[in-house]
Amino acid sequence: MKNRYKLSFKWLVGIATCSGVLLTSCNDYLDITPPSDIPPELYLNEENELATYVNGLYGILPSHGGIYTYGIFGGDAGTDNMVKSKADSKYIGNLHTGMDNGDYYFENIRSCNYFLQEVLPKYASGNLSGNEEYIRHYIGEIYFLRAYEYFKRYQMFGDYPIITQILPDQEEVLIKESKRSPRNEVARFILNNLDMASYLMSGANPDANKTRISEDAAIFLKSRVALFEATWLKYHKEYVPGGDKWPGKDMYPNYTFPAGSYQAEIDYFLRRAYEAADSIAGKYALVQNTGNVQQSASEPSNPYMDMYATEDMKGYSEVIMWRQYSRALSVGHSVGYHAQLMNNGTGTTRGMIESYLMSDGKPIYSSSFTYNDEGIANVRKNRDARINVFLKEPGQVNYFVNLTSNLGSSGQIVEPANPTITGDTKNPTGYMLRMGNSKDKEENDQYGTFLGSPVFMAAEAYLNYIEARYLASGDWHTDKIEQYWNELRQKHALITASIQETIDATDMAKETALKDQAYDWGAYSAGAVLSDKVLYCIRRERRCELIGMGMRYMDLCRWRSMDQLKENKYHIEGFKLWGDDGKQLPVYSYKRLPADPDNTESVVSSPELSNYLRPFEIQRTSDAFSGLGWYYAYYLGYVPIKQFSLCGDGVLYQNPGWSESANSMPEF
Repeated sequence: MKNRYKLSFKWLVGIATCSGVLLTSCNDYLDITPPSDIPPELYLNEENELATYVNGLYGILPSHGGIYTYGIFGGDAGTDNMVKSKADSKYIGNLHTGMDNGDYYFENIRSCNYFLQEVLPKYASGNLSGNEEYIRHYIGEIYFLRAYEYFKRYQMFGDYPIITQILPDQEEVLIKESKRSPRNEVARFILNNLDMASYLMSGANPDANKTRISEDAAIFLKSRVALFEATWLKYHKEYVPGGDKWPGKDMYPNYTFPAGSYQAEIDYFLRRAYEAADSIAGKYALVQNTGNVQQSASEPSNPYMDMYATEDMKGYSEVIMWRQYSRALSVGHSVGYHAQLMNNGTGTTRGMIESYLMSDGKPIYSSSFTYNDEGIANVRKNRDARINVFLKEPGQVNYFVNLTSNLGSSGQIVEPANPTITGDTKNPTGYMLRMGNSKDKEENDQYGTFLGSPVFMAAEAYLNYIEARYLASGDWHTDKIEQYWNELRQKHALITASIQETIDATDMAKETALKDQAYDWGAYSAGAVLSDKVLYCIRRERRCELIGMGMRYMDLCRWRSMDQLKENKYHIEGFKLWGDDGKQLPVYSYKRLPADPDNTESVVSSPELSNYLRPFEIQRTSDAFSGLGWYYAYYLGYVPIKQFSLCGDGVLYQNPGWSESANSMPEF
């Protein structure tokens, strides 16, 4: 078996190093020094050296970050799920074409290519020392990391140069090879890298704690990438390869999809998505949500909540991969602190809160329960258990251990009666999450939180399967759609009602009522309301399940779910602050808050605008006072003007809606 593998891998090495498309960019490529001053022939020869090199590239992956952030859990800020105190520039037209674009770079890609260029020939010739399975694993990790880095770039730019080798310092070569590849071919390149990664990592894993990239992580990422491309092609038809508004059509006249046709290409990616997702969903069991927020030592803990607020995530069946921090090495973050105090100024929106079903499986407007949003305690009643446990409520106890510790002095034993919605450290909407709210008091210090950071969770694989398989078949009873959907509802949401009851109770007119600024952006694609209620219910399930995982913007872009903002601006809202009589509700404050948009002393929005707190409409001078808008151009970033000046004509083209002139507003 070992010899057979060796021969197979030698063949794959040849394919990877000789026949790949050798493309690069004009900048960010020539001034990068080798990863070591040691001559290449004396480096990357041993298993430990490979591991050290790979470890240095783990920053490519998501993590909780530093001390001034809510980490992964605040990653939806700038969408209809979450906001900061100021509106994101995308929605107020403040993004212009620039000379440079910090995201259009290749440094990490180059680092991966350098490793492969040095290591693959050595491995093929048997000139690497150490455990062969571990060596293969580290090589597989590099393929994964290159794939992940490419996924990030292609999300930002779509068509993108494919780079597989270190290129010579020759201007003519660099310019020639800066040519952008069609986005679907970039997606295929990513999937091919993940195929190689999963193949190489199928043996022993150097780490059994799920903190290293693994075969399962590679398979999981295939499902995310393939679903992304399938749906982008579907909803952005005129702007993708082969479309009449695709800016690359002059460079690629009469473009033919590898699968043979536009629809066949979509079908290819859908199949890759649901097959990969099924492999993971069938292997990783969901953790049971008890629906309980532990208030004392005598009450049972909730493993579903604890999973997102523990230093060690490896024991949870739902975790595919996580990032570990170290108290001993003082390598941490401040997520636990910000889970206690205002989510670092990140507020969950009314739209997010109201998207959750009632406990009978019906939307808030058609439930047998009466939805009452005057006071967070009422908002939590009879709801989907996911929002019930993660939405903070005034007066709730934060059950702590290690109460005598000198660390974690910021920990609040009881949630304040009046959520802080004013001042420099306010929460902008009044709705705050418990994700990352550890029971260990020591984990609530601004400079010392060591909670694990989720990277890949199995629940997303369930969702990827449901969406991809439904789009491929058009029937939610196909294969395992109903099975996986019910598992999510029953284990996480604690909803036992049938899926059909939810579909029947869903009214798209109410889900998209423009006069009600809580509507779900995901109910739209290309500016049109979804006519398929099943598909909308799948999207809503995804929104509610992936709360706090930083996935919303990616989903909205691939669904093309912001076009409607061009004609009908959206007003972000938080909790209900005013009664129908225009008086401030007593549950939020003991005193009247100034609320006149023409008064510079005002600290909340006026009841004349809405009964709900509007964080961007406190002052009339606010850039977002008239609501959030959109340009189609913002679905992708601009190719920097510097690239055009370096590469000349005939090599690059600008993304849809962006200009080739610096400091220009988008054209559409």
